[in-house]
Amino acid sequence: MKTVLVLAPNVRPYPGGAESYISDLMTGLVKCGCHVICVTENPPEDNNSGIEYLKVSANVERIISPITVTWREMQFSLLDDMTELESKEIDIIHANSIEASILGRIISDHLKVPLVATIHESAPQEKTFGKGRTKLVFERLNLEGLITPSSFYYNRALKYKIDKNKLFKVMHGIDIDKMKTTVTRVNNKNGDILKILFVGRVYPTKGLHILIEALGKLDCNIQFSLEIVGPFIDPEYKDKIERMISEQNLKDRCKFVGPVLPENVKESMLKSDLMIVPSVEEPFGLSIVEANVLRLPIIASKVGGIVDIIEHNKTGLLFESENVADLVSKIQYFIENNKESVYLTENAYDKALSEFSSIRMAKETINVYKEVIKRGIE
Repeated sequence: MKTVLVLAPNVRPYPGGAESYISDLMTGLVKCGCHVICVTENPPEDNNSGIEYLKVSANVERIISPITVTWREMQFSLLDDMTELESKEIDIIHANSIEASILGRIISDHLKVPLVATIHESAPQEKTFGKGRTKLVFERLNLEGLITPSSFYYNRALKYKIDKNKLFKVMHGIDIDKMKTTVTRVNNKNGDILKILFVGRVYPTKGLHILIEALGKLDCNIQFSLEIVGPFIDPEYKDKIERMISEQNLKDRCKFVGPVLPENVKESMLKSDLMIVPSVEEPFGLSIVEANVLRLPIIASKVGGIVDIIEHNKTGLLFESENVADLVSKIQYFIENNKESVYLTENAYDKALSEFSSIRMAKETINVYKEVIKRGIE
């Protein structure tokens, strides 16, 4: 494997699962001997990873200029920043979103190299002209390969008319070494307050409202605190959450941290006793794997890609999605059987190391690249 061209709208430290995925994958590819060129809007300021970055950005002045065609500039102006790619010897292109796949198809056909994509959007069909978006990426673009990083994505792809021979399941992975720590966790070290953590962008499908309602129904003798780490995406949903917290008399127990850097998420995990993931939809759940590496116990909804990570009563506790009563019972079970958490977290830690490392992900992705390159471009 020689050169991989990655098209990624954003990379870490920009927050998000897609950004973490592609950043960890590229780092792993470099460690495995690949030359990686990444076209993105926000390359990291301190780059010592061995990745070659090409910064592109929309020229707003040209988009609104009366002497240019606005539609053309909106759709294709990024290509003007990529002309140097024509002089590169590229073996394969990997697009990390729907919009990147569209540009990727143009570049692929021009350079005559194959295109693979990873589509992270959990519900593109629900966006404006969503049926057209999904039909475009899964059928019309005629990708040489579609990499699906969880069972959720794989099963979704099967519903569309994509050639199964072009479908590859390569599970998400994280940089295990970066996530590991020498700090020893002492669960509930204060003995009287259960420190609960919620991590993620806060909008309805992440299910924070389910968690708030469940906490309001806990036995009144249970002392707990909730730390909410992540940005609010929906102002109306934020108002709803704040109203629920007030109605449940949980103001003194809930703390909004907001968006933070990855290292700060790690700090929050290390000082917490339990992480709860109440998602209504969850394509994968990278934060769960990160928590597993740090031996932080998990209670999560039985939905989407979470079941790839959590096996009930073995690597964590699962509750039925949107079932508040079931979540309450799982929290109470965790409190009453706290000693079992050592068994769960050790199993989860072992599984994270063996199944969810970025090096494993990179090696499997390279195998996909080799297979796609061998088949050639149609």
